[in-house]
Amino acid sequence: MNNDFKAVSMLCILILFLSGCALTPTTAFKYEYPEEMLLPSTNLSIAIVSPEDKRWPDGENDIIWFDDPVKEIGEIIQEEIKSTGLFKEVLPVAKEEIIESGARMVLYTSVMLLAWDVPFPPEPDDITPIVGFRANSFTDLYGKVKIKVTLVDQDTGQNLINKEYYSSVRKTMSYFRTDLYGERERVIWKALKEVMGQLKVDLKEIYEEGRL
Repeated sequence: MNNDFKAVSMLCILILFLSGCALTPTTAFKYEYPEEMLLPSTNLSIAIVSPEDKRWPDGENDIIWFDDPVKEIGEIIQEEIKSTGLFKEVLPVAKEEIIESGARMVLYTSVMLLAWDVPFPPEPDDITPIVGFRANSFTDLYGKVKIKVTLVDQDTGQNLINKEYYSSVRKTMSYFRTDLYGERERVIWKALKEVMGQLKVDLKEIYEEGRL
């Protein structure tokens, strides 16, 4: 009888602990902004249009954010573009402000995917019989980002860039840590960092080809 009571008590404590992990957000993880800012190497201005949110509605992914992630991505893109040193001015604008900005280059972005994923979580029926194993088991948490980018040369009307950038970042951890909002944000922001790196490589190639 005592053993049964102890087992039930331990199970209740564990459930309460895991519920707290699942429902309590951790401290917001901030994006790793570029530390190095290169000096401008051209006299060009670029207008950065506010990103459009093209994601499928997904409450499970959206709930992890403290602020609007798409708005924050707009600020991140501005800072990443500034860090390249390819433009004298980086101007955040709305669509109706493009002509007024006088910028020759205009960058449009659409956020297509901003999500976390755990491919093979344990089945609920498996947790109780082997709770000790599940509590210490490890799995992979993925952060996935896809952003469509269009860079337009206003003078020629040409699209210098028109492509989707995608990255998937994997982090191995205790299964129950994947419920923490901070961990989910962390892998998503790391995937976004890789996407920004891909975009900056393309911008550098365009510059070296003399198309900027």
